[in-house]
Amino acid sequence: VYADVDGNIGWFGGSIAPIRPRADWSGMLPVPGNGDFEWRGVLPGSSLPRAYNPPEGYVATANEYNLPADFRYKEMSARTWAEPYRVQRIREVIADGKGMTVQNSQALQFDNLSIPARTLGGYAKALNSADPGLNQALSLLKGWDYRTGTESTAATVYEFWLPEVVKRVSDLYVPAAGRGVFGELSTRKTLEKLAAPDAAFGPRPEQGRDALLLAALGDGVQKLRAKLGSDPAQWQWGKLHH
Repeated sequence: VYADVDGNIGWFGGSIAPIRPRADWSGMLPVPGNGDFEWRGVLPGSSLPRAYNPPEGYVATANEYNLPADFRYKEMSARTWAEPYRVQRIREVIADGKGMTVQNSQALQFDNLSIPARTLGGYAKALNSADPGLNQALSLLKGWDYRTGTESTAATVYEFWLPEVVKRVSDLYVPAAGRGVFGELSTRKTLEKLAAPDAAFGPRPEQGRDALLLAALGDGVQKLRAKLGSDPAQWQWGKLHH
């Protein structure tokens, strides 16, 4: 990222991107070392992606997929990127119209609001259970501000809930025989499936989704109690995440 004394700002994708001459060679798998798969140099710096004085007036980057839509060499890029929530949160804070000061820039460095938690936690508001223990966990989620502070007990409930949700949604969409290769859905893809439930959730998809979320919460709370005991007052997130 770049800024100068004249008020210009920019972003430049600095990397060594090898030019692979064969269309059937992405670099994702090993190839013979017989000379048929040699690089033809690397992409020149003038061809790497960049932004200069973007119209929004700021540059935000957090390891997310950030190649410009018109970038010519997308097939040469990395295949693994961070999920987009950190950069989304940066944009939320900057775009709220209050302007940036040194103080709120410092606060942004330590901002702990979780966008996935806010999304998943929104479903909790419509969930109820006959199980008092589950309703206790739901009550924590319903009153949460979605910040993962060290004293938060709702954050701990969420952190145990999310992996169970990912596992159950993955079971709906990834064939058992493919799980060893494909693994589980990403958090982003899981939340997309929850937002638009289809027949995979059953004949009444929204009800099926809510039942899945409740069952996943039950599994998560069971593991949480095994880890930190049955007293929610002892479930502070800082006891687990340092």
